[in-house]
Amino acid sequence: MRATRSSRKIPARRLGALALAAAAAVIVAGCSSSSSTSASSSSSSTSSADSAANTSMAPFEAALAAGYKGTSVAPPATSPAPKKNVTAWIISCGQSAPGCSYVVAGAVQAASALGWKTRVFDGQFGANGLYNTGIRQAIAAHATVILPIGIDCDQARPAYLAAKAAGIPLVSINSYDCNSPLINDGSPVFTADMEYNPQTPTPAVFSQNLGKLQADWLIVQSKGKAQVVDFNLSAVTGLQEEQVGFNNELAKCSGCKILAQVSVSPPDEANGVAAKEFASTLTKYPQATAIWTSDDSLIDAANVPEAVASAGRLSTLEVLGIQGFAANLTLIRENRGQSLAVAYDPYRFGWAAMDEANRVLNGQPAVPEGIGIQIIDATHNLPSAGQNYTDPVNYKADYEKAWSAG
Repeated sequence: MRATRSSRKIPARRLGALALAAAAAVIVAGCSSSSSTSASSSSSSTSSADSAANTSMAPFEAALAAGYKGTSVAPPATSPAPKKNVTAWIISCGQSAPGCSYVVAGAVQAASALGWKTRVFDGQFGANGLYNTGIRQAIAAHATVILPIGIDCDQARPAYLAAKAAGIPLVSINSYDCNSPLINDGSPVFTADMEYNPQTPTPAVFSQNLGKLQADWLIVQSKGKAQVVDFNLSAVTGLQEEQVGFNNELAKCSGCKILAQVSVSPPDEANGVAAKEFASTLTKYPQATAIWTSDDSLIDAANVPEAVASAGRLSTLEVLGIQGFAANLTLIRENRGQSLAVAYDPYRFGWAAMDEANRVLNGQPAVPEGIGIQIIDATHNLPSAGQNYTDPVNYKADYEKAWSAG
């Protein structure tokens, strides 16, 4: 459920999800492929045993315990009676990516429960201007409401402004508005942003919290002595926010250090550059004890498990991910190149967004929807083999009950 700027489609196997936020799906940033590596110590200090001893583990242990418990709560107990004769247009960041298509599936299910019709437009990661095309088709079809998934303001601003001028509500799902600090492209265009929960109400705060919990887990696991290589995707708003959350939390650990920040572009996931760059990085930093990644899809695309295994470092290197898809959870379960996933349920994003849309159509403001996250590692919260992470709250039944009583 994550977006960047582009015109080139990335294969589904190379993409992650929400989003969330969020989310989620990667839209290619351009036609050129590039990577950059820089040593960094500004967010952390010496990794000596003495300085590590100066870091109190208590705050991180408390955060970790809360992360294991999870932050999901029940959706709002009440909701307005569903509006009649609604056609909701869902603009997907890219149906070949699970992080987009799972959210769409949840939204379609929720719309059916509301008694609404839906139209799904596949934005195909912004190829050939399809984000703008999809929104303009929704306008021409007199959509009652438009829900963009993982499509930031600056990726479809002309069409968003046209929808706004036509009086069609825009309810975003892990999409960043024009006034978001990392976009800074004018006034807001969305009628409502989906609110996750009171602690993480916006896509930015939700994404930052994903990164924060990665850092909390790593600090505790390393006893305050983590030596990290930051391996990330450039130009992806939601993933940049995750990095902010991770870096800010890791900076509180006096014995932890970011050895280097290595960035690859979204096209590099598909063209093999990401895999080559990661293998080179692994060789360059033998002292690293952890690899931070912004999502599970990058772990797959960069062949991280294979590279770690080939280097004989499965037992000495922690690999941090986000999302909680079945294949990645198998890696965690079998100790085959991933140690952690800070997981969320993308289907719930779709249900929550439809509840927000119903509120908007009834003239009510958005409210916190109770969406949370949960830490998964080899000894905590692993679902059954072959299963994606599923939210522990029976949110579908809760929404149906609220809508039927509205």
